[in-house]
Amino acid sequence: MGNGQGETEATVRVWDLPVRLYHWTQAALVTLALLSGLLAPLPWFNLHVVTGYAITALLAFRLVWGLFGSEYSRFASFVFHPRRVIAHVGAVLRGRPSHHLGHNPGGAVMVTVLLGAVLVIVASGLLALGGEDKAGPLGALASYATGHAAHAVHQLVAYAVIPLVAIHLLGVAIESRLGRHSLIRAMIDGDKPLPADQPPPALQPARPGPALAACAGLALVTALGLAWAAGRPIPGVPDLPANPVYRAECGACHWAYHPSLLPADSWRRMMTGLEDHFGEDAGMSPAHAATILAWLTGHAAESWDTLAANRLRRIDPAKPLRITATPFWQARHHDIPAPVFKAVKGGAGNCLACHRDADGGRFGFRNILLPAETPR
Repeated sequence: MGNGQGETEATVRVWDLPVRLYHWTQAALVTLALLSGLLAPLPWFNLHVVTGYAITALLAFRLVWGLFGSEYSRFASFVFHPRRVIAHVGAVLRGRPSHHLGHNPGGAVMVTVLLGAVLVIVASGLLALGGEDKAGPLGALASYATGHAAHAVHQLVAYAVIPLVAIHLLGVAIESRLGRHSLIRAMIDGDKPLPADQPPPALQPARPGPALAACAGLALVTALGLAWAAGRPIPGVPDLPANPVYRAECGACHWAYHPSLLPADSWRRMMTGLEDHFGEDAGMSPAHAATILAWLTGHAAESWDTLAANRLRRIDPAKPLRITATPFWQARHHDIPAPVFKAVKGGAGNCLACHRDADGGRFGFRNILLPAETPR
C-alpha cells in the first residue's frame, strides 16, 4: 500500500461482500483440506473429499464473480505488466511502495498463483478420486494410471501451497506495515483509505444478475454431467458373476477373497496345490477345483483397473500366494496396530472387516472403517 503520507479518514469500499466471504471461506477450507489430507489419519479421508467438493463449488463462484463482480473483484484488475511487478517489488525493498486501492502488482501475482494452484489441486484431486478410488464425478472417465499420476500432482501442489501461503502472509504483513493500514482489516470490512490528493474513483459496480444466471447455468451443466456420469459403467470395475461353489468351498474357512487381489498366476498356483494350502489340506472335488480355478483366473487382478488390483499384481516372490505379503499390502497396513488385527475374526486376512466395499472389489479409501471406529 501507500507510504501513509497525506492520507485522510476518507475510505473507499474496495472489496465487496462476496469477495470477502470467498476469501475467508477459502482460507478455512484450504486449511482444513491440507490438515485432513496431509496430516490426519486415513479415516479423515471422507472429510478431505467433502472439503474438496466445497472448494470446487467456491472456486466456480469465484470464477463467475471475477467476471461480474465489482471493480477490484474482476480478474481484469489483476493484470499488470511484468515491468510494473518488478518495479513494485523494488519499491517495497526500498520501503517506498506506491499506493494501490486494489491489489498491488505483487499481490496480484500472488493471488493469481494461489488461485491457479488451488484450481490444479481441485482438478488433480477429482482425477485421483476417479482413477484410484473409482468414485466421484470422474469415476467413469479416469483410468488408474491417470488417477495415480494426478495423485502425485495433487500432493506436490498441495505441499507447494504451504510456502506460497507463508509468502502471501509475509507480503501482507510487510505491505500493511509500510502502508500503515491493515490489509487484513480491509479484507474484513472491505474499506481502504483514500489519499487526500486523490479524488474518489469511479468504480464499476457488481452485476449480480448476470452472475446469478452464470451460476445457475454452471449448476445445471454440473447436474446434467453428474447424472450422465452416474449412469455410466465404471471402466476397470467389471460386473463379477457370483460363484456359489467358491463361496461354499473357500468361504467356509475364511472370507472369500476377491479375485482381483492376486494375479492369475498366483491363483493358478494356489488352486493346483490345495493339498498343502498354507499348512492344511484344502482338497476338493476336481470339478469344483476346476470351476473355482476358471473363475479366479478369469477375474484376477489383470482384469481390473482398481488401485488394489494394480498394486497387488506385484507379489512377494518368496510368498507368491499371500496377499498380506505383497509390498503394497505391507506398506498400506504397516501403521495399523497389531491388536486391531487380533480383534478381527480372521485376522489380517479378513479384508471385509475394514473395507466395506471389499466384496465389490473396489477397496476405496472412502469405504475404510477400522474395527475400533465401527459404529456400535
